[in-house]
Amino acid sequence: MTRSGLMAMIVLLCMRFQLWRSSIAGLFLVYIALVVWNPYMIYQIGFQLSFLVTFGLILTYQPVSKLFSSFPEKFRVLFSVSLIAQLFSLPVILYHFYQFSPFSLFLNILFVPVYSILFIPGAFFLTFLSFFSTHLVQLAVRLYEVLLSWTHILLEQILSLPIATLNVGKPDVWWLFLYFSIVIGFLFLLEEERMRKAWLALGLLLFLLAGQWLHPYFKSEAIITVLDVGQGDAIVLELPYRREVVVIDLGGQVTPPQEEWQKRKREFEVGRDIVLPYLRYRGINQIDKLVVTHGHYDHLGGIQGILGEIPITMLLRSPIPPQTDFEQEWIAKALETGIEVRELTRGDEWSSKEAVFHVLYPEKPRDSLTAVENLHDYNLVLFNQIYSTSFLWTGDVEENGEKAMLDNYPALKTDLLKIAHHGSQTSTSAEWIQQVDPQVAIISVGRKNRFGHPHADVVARMERSRADLYRTDQQGGIVIRVHAEGFNIIPSLQALEE
Repeated sequence: MTRSGLMAMIVLLCMRFQLWRSSIAGLFLVYIALVVWNPYMIYQIGFQLSFLVTFGLILTYQPVSKLFSSFPEKFRVLFSVSLIAQLFSLPVILYHFYQFSPFSLFLNILFVPVYSILFIPGAFFLTFLSFFSTHLVQLAVRLYEVLLSWTHILLEQILSLPIATLNVGKPDVWWLFLYFSIVIGFLFLLEEERMRKAWLALGLLLFLLAGQWLHPYFKSEAIITVLDVGQGDAIVLELPYRREVVVIDLGGQVTPPQEEWQKRKREFEVGRDIVLPYLRYRGINQIDKLVVTHGHYDHLGGIQGILGEIPITMLLRSPIPPQTDFEQEWIAKALETGIEVRELTRGDEWSSKEAVFHVLYPEKPRDSLTAVENLHDYNLVLFNQIYSTSFLWTGDVEENGEKAMLDNYPALKTDLLKIAHHGSQTSTSAEWIQQVDPQVAIISVGRKNRFGHPHADVVARMERSRADLYRTDQQGGIVIRVHAEGFNIIPSLQALEE
């Protein structure tokens, strides 16, 4: 609040007394004072936005206002301030939040006057009126609330449009350099009053922004990320040319019973706090297929932070009825939102130009089931090939499932194996490892988890094999870049020593 007040005072004083150049020194003094008071403030997004936008307003208001010289003064100020705020805040917003609203400039121009002229003065007036007439102010407050409610409804309708918010991904350093280079060129053109070229520079910025949004659709490599979601699974597959985004499981952290004083104001939730931010970071605007290998919370729990936040075209699950109230509730919610829900069994498959997915397990149940003794016996297992690289996505399948697959597919091999059930002793038998013969194995597991995963026997089996072993509890998220010539593994962290 202190920072915002100081920024507002500086801008208003500059606009009132035309002190544009000398006010930079004042802004610098405020910056130094705040950083001395709290050095870590420079990492706060609000701090970065406040100073960058205020700096932009002080330094560039006069040249930018020339762009709208044919407009009346009030409109010239509104358009100039809105454009400057957009230009200087956009790279910070993209860097931290990975999102952009194509309507933001238009909405600022439309709604800032409404709030400035109607709602903010109205709130002060109603407060003043309340000292004189309680009955009169009640009627005025009702009218104020109705107008404010209608305004919010209109905003919500606009923001609910499909392209109201776009995930464009985190920009690279070269992109930010190019962006600010164009902005500086735009300002030089305004100083020289070359207005036509200045408008072209603005158009070039839009082209640059569109390139950031669309460039994944021109990349031939696939990006697969085994996210570090603690004790759970969440895997994001971006197929070549972004033809399809497939997410296998969504993680989910089980919270033990807590006393009231132990509960946080905002509980950590894997879907909202890990999976969704990563999808935005990658510039993913839609999940084409969400594969839920089985209904245990550590594989499905993250759906509560995803559903309604990003469009999901299809949900694929195992061929048995939901086995828990949580699973039943969220499958029902998925259907209510228009997501197509399908059950998969052995033999099902789908493909794109460069990739193919085969369901290896489970078999279709012979009888109608309502409850099962071991949910892992109906865990989905997918064989996936992208270009010439093959993958086995195993969920929590156990030895019974492994034996069934070895019987059904005696020649089964894979380049990369996702170790089942977080490295539990109930999975990853010696026969299974010997047969599938992976080059790389990945264990998705929580660090120092209460189950003791991965089991020492499983780790020993993998060490005896020729596979390189990666673990999310030691190396964080694991990124796999797949191209026509092969694949590369990029762990987020260097292996931690236990």
